[in-house]
Amino acid sequence: MVFLGPQGAEIEVRLVKPPFDAEESARVYFDEYEKLGKPHPEKLSHECTRYIIPENTVYALEITLKKGFDYGDWDGVVVEMVREVNKPAIGGKFLSKPTDQKGPLPIGIKYVVDRFDGARLDGKMTHDATLTFRGLNIDETLSNHETDVPGVAPLDLGDITICTYRYKNLAWRDYPEKSFQTLLKSYQDSLLTQAKSVDQKSFEKHGITHAVGVEGGTSTVALEPPKRKGFMWDNDRLRFAHYLCRSQAFFEPNSITKSPIPIECQPWDSLKDHERQACFKTLQAGDKDRVLMQKISEAGPGADKKAIQRQLLELGEIPNRWRGWGQLYKRERQALFENLQLRRSFWEKGEIPPEDRKEEMETKPLTAVLAALPTVKEEPVGIPTQSPPNQTPTKEESGETPPLPKAKKPQPAIIIVDDSPPRANKRSAACIPDLAAPTTKNESTDLGNLPASSMAGTLTAIEGGPAKKVKLGPGLESTGGGEDKELLRLKEEDEMQEQELQVMQRMADILRQRNERKSRISALEAKIKATPRQASPN
Repeated sequence: MVFLGPQGAEIEVRLVKPPFDAEESARVYFDEYEKLGKPHPEKLSHECTRYIIPENTVYALEITLKKGFDYGDWDGVVVEMVREVNKPAIGGKFLSKPTDQKGPLPIGIKYVVDRFDGARLDGKMTHDATLTFRGLNIDETLSNHETDVPGVAPLDLGDITICTYRYKNLAWRDYPEKSFQTLLKSYQDSLLTQAKSVDQKSFEKHGITHAVGVEGGTSTVALEPPKRKGFMWDNDRLRFAHYLCRSQAFFEPNSITKSPIPIECQPWDSLKDHERQACFKTLQAGDKDRVLMQKISEAGPGADKKAIQRQLLELGEIPNRWRGWGQLYKRERQALFENLQLRRSFWEKGEIPPEDRKEEMETKPLTAVLAALPTVKEEPVGIPTQSPPNQTPTKEESGETPPLPKAKKPQPAIIIVDDSPPRANKRSAACIPDLAAPTTKNESTDLGNLPASSMAGTLTAIEGGPAKKVKLGPGLESTGGGEDKELLRLKEEDEMQEQELQVMQRMADILRQRNERKSRISALEAKIKATPRQASPN
């Protein structure tokens, strides 16, 4: 839908599919598309551009005079159909002001315009003609941007403009020179035969697969050159709704998507800073919901939905794209934002994002996996195998059991809440943020001035992988009673504070060890300088 005009004179335009006499709630409209990159359209605009996917069918216009529309001293509204480039007229319609209407409209008025007067078709003038989309053919003998009619370009065929405005003072007058030349050009263009074929590039790459025009009608008469006099009227500012008819294959490579475009689908660079954060949260919430539904679907009927939700959102490893906005480096935000947009495009097409698709081995039945494994000949344990004569038993054939490797002593696990991305696990100690420079004395370190988030990020780089937690997404909270929710919340707070205390204790130990090491280094350096060196023998 397109809204055009100032407040108090706003007009909405839509393209309607047949049947045109259907009830308003049952009407079927053409889907409209627009280019990405303009999240803040100009308010009270008088011109806009939309894309549609044409079909081999007739269509009509739905013109809505919005609530508050004021005719004032105007006599009504004119609707004209013109072509996009050379603008030869296709047809027009007068929508007269209701005789009893005074002041602004209390409710909107809708008109379905399915017949046009003064339509030009193959050099003839017709009335009550119907708008139509007509399929084109490919002619491989044509050069780029050509049709089978000389002087008619492919863009002249698939682009239309709907012009609306208020009018008054309809009378028979002399045409101004500029208006007469426009009518003359429109007459000459209307004499051209309708093109039926376009070149291959225009059809396949530029998506020009249909031509716009009219069909049918009554009172068909030969089209005559314009006269110097005719009916003219005054009008207010023109409103233009441009519709570009293209095939669906043209949309994706040219960043064209269905209108109205949700703001979270707009490109990163076109959004303001505060909009990026809000859109990021919206994309995250949608991705969590889709992944959860996919996991439940994969589990099959009878699956415990609450258990799957808890495993996914609380107990399992949290991917980077689900981390909080404040937990991300600035340099990662745009990449994760665009990744969530890409994942959304897969979900909307009914597809699973590539990174969520299971590997072939995971989808095979267990019997197929076992059958693919190499067979191993079983031998009795402790009984040496006999080797053929004149052959020395090899190490693998001997009955001796090789000593088992010593088990490594497990390292104490440190569970922390990490605000840094997972790749921080591979960072060396050189990447640790600089802390306050210690003195050579064994002074106590004040941890009150160090933020817990900074300490957590530092320890992640030293100790390894983080243990991450998130809260349930919107709409996915536990359905238990209030006591259960409060208990869960208190347990989570207690666990997080316990982890923070461990982080602070660990940080205190690291700083104490570093201070001791610095003191020993200083003491040894002072001792070496104070001790005189003995002369080496000749």
